[in-house]
Amino acid sequence: NLFINHCTDNIDTIIKYKRDIPIAYALLEIFSNCHNIETYNKKALYIMIREMVDVKTQYITRVVNILKEEYSRLYSSYKDR
Repeated sequence: NLFINHCTDNIDTIIKYKRDIPIAYALLEIFSNCHNIETYNKKALYIMIREMVDVKTQYITRVVNILKEEYSRLYSSYKDR
């Protein structure tokens, strides 16, 4: 929940391109509702995001990588506390 709140509050600084912001919100929506997802198949999740935002897979992958880096950065900073 901390990660979702952080990303939602700082989405404009984390994501550079305006086209990618709706993708990030779709990913954060999936993260916040992860308990309702029946399958964690990568392909199925990408299809779900494409249906939500209607973008190409390459754009989804870019946002996933950005959020993964942000998660790693935050995790290491919280772990050190």
